[in-house]
Amino acid sequence: MRLALKFLLVFAALILGCIAIWKISYPTYSFRYRLTLNVQVNGIVRSGSSVIEMIYWPKPTWYYAGGPSVDFHVRGTAPTVDLGEKGLLFAVFEPGYGHEGFELLPLQAYGVVPLNSVVGDPGLRRLSAMQQPRIDIPPNLVPELVRFRNIDNPKTAENVDPRNLSATFGTGVDLLDATLEPTSDAISEMPSNWPDWLKNLKVAYFLDGQFACGPQSQSLCLQGAQFKGF
Repeated sequence: MRLALKFLLVFAALILGCIAIWKISYPTYSFRYRLTLNVQVNGIVRSGSSVIEMIYWPKPTWYYAGGPSVDFHVRGTAPTVDLGEKGLLFAVFEPGYGHEGFELLPLQAYGVVPLNSVVGDPGLRRLSAMQQPRIDIPPNLVPELVRFRNIDNPKTAENVDPRNLSATFGTGVDLLDATLEPTSDAISEMPSNWPDWLKNLKVAYFLDGQFACGPQSQSLCLQGAQFKGF
């Protein structure tokens, strides 16, 4: 009996030691910031912002074997700009087809890692240690922008070119800038002007109600997780 108890205690100590070593070697990093879009509509500036937190978990090279070197999670809601009669403009979290990943935005915006590079622990450590100022996001790093032709129909989603909002919304509509600013403010909740179907959409569901998606999907392969994460 004593031998079995001693074995269990040693085994538990080994497990706890391995967990401690893993956490020390591959710590979790988080970065909270306010993402703001400023849009000019016929001379009037309309803004939308959201406080978002990115959480990163670096992985050892033998673990990812050519895949992503960091797991990540987004907390918050997609920044939303109310353009009045022209509808809502969303900056969604994760990419649809042909768009870069949202998870790299703070790292690339602050020049911690170059475009298309592999994110590693040194880059995440540097981002967490820096005292970053508010910055303008360059056009090539602006997150995927989406609008709904009919806000009550999730299948009417379409991409919006950040360099040419007028092509979608008509003349007089332009993206003035997009900014990123570190903050300790509370993570944003869902905006009150979101339609009920979007507020209630499960994160794993695509906008067209399907569990699978392809390039021809009417939902632009967007899920609830690309609008909200908690």
